[in-house]
Amino acid sequence: MLENKTSFAVLVIATTLLLMTAFQMKQVMADRDAIQAAFDSQTKPLEQAKQVASQFESIAVGAAKLAGEGNVTAAAVIKQLKDIGVNVNPNATPGQKSLEFKAPPQAPEKGATTPTMPAAAPAPAAVGN
Repeated sequence: MLENKTSFAVLVIATTLLLMTAFQMKQVMADRDAIQAAFDSQTKPLEQAKQVASQFESIAVGAAKLAGEGNVTAAAVIKQLKDIGVNVNPNATPGQKSLEFKAPPQAPEKGATTPTMPAAAPAPAAVGN
């Protein structure tokens, strides 16, 4: 009789482990499919971003070349790009980057002190009449 109880307990434990493993495998496969779908959904926007970056680079390099030839409007565009932190190298070789992105300089906050802008002096005390 003890043997039947033991074999029944082993059967229950084995069945439980099998069901748990099957459930976990199903969950892993569903997660894998969800990750693949998310990855696939990002492919087209990534290609579009690369295309826009390539177009921006060619326009910026063209504007820099025009500015170098004396075009005033192109020079203004290049100056505005530098003001927002984009440096353009029109003479870049194919192995070099023609655009360099830097954080633009931040304007000091109102009331902040800098070496070129001292703090405001306190207002003179009002004298009675």
